[in-house]
Amino acid sequence: MAAAAGVNVCESALVPLEALDPTHGYALGGSAHFLAVSRFDRQGAKRIHCEDFAQVLGVDPRNKYTGATYAGVAAVMMRYPDSLGLAAVHELLRLITINELMGNYEAHFKNFCLSYPDGTTPVLSKAFDIVAWSAYLGGQDHALALYRAESKNPEQPKVFNTLSPGALREFCNRVGIAEQACTTVIRDTVALALQSWPGMIAKSTILDEQKERLITRIQSHSFAQRRSRRVVAP
Repeated sequence: MAAAAGVNVCESALVPLEALDPTHGYALGGSAHFLAVSRFDRQGAKRIHCEDFAQVLGVDPRNKYTGATYAGVAAVMMRYPDSLGLAAVHELLRLITINELMGNYEAHFKNFCLSYPDGTTPVLSKAFDIVAWSAYLGGQDHALALYRAESKNPEQPKVFNTLSPGALREFCNRVGIAEQACTTVIRDTVALALQSWPGMIAKSTILDEQKERLITRIQSHSFAQRRSRRVVAP
């Protein structure tokens, strides 16, 4: 689903259990397949150094949900305009958009990663560990804050967890990037998702009640609602 919405994702496939080493210690229940994910930190026998954003930002893994914000991640990206920069921030916004639309409430700092193919230059890794949790349980917002703002109580800053137009404007102001280009990225991502996801969900092998929860989540989201109003507007 993420790939269909334009996200650069790692290679993965559902593989029959017969292909899995029978000595594994996982409880797989009645599953007929397992998810095989190709490592993007290898090039043949060569190991490619990678850092997740908890490491990049110096955040204790125990604080992977609260130690920093998406604006902080984007600010780091803008420090490396040649290999990251605005293109990486736009890819980050694609990820935030699809996570919010599909209900991935678990995208913490260790789910975003830099890799160093040449050993020194950071690039944004392929996306991984994207789970549509709304198919299993209810919830809202993101695991990470888009940014934090001052409040009357300095120990309890205001936290902005949704990608509303106003929140996007403030995010762009804090990162120092043009809002209009970011708005276009989000709109294009939503358009691709709404075009491709319903059919993909219908053809999937998840349970019917999971399909219903996921479709309901997507169709009721403000992204979809705003898109629908633009389509029908005279």
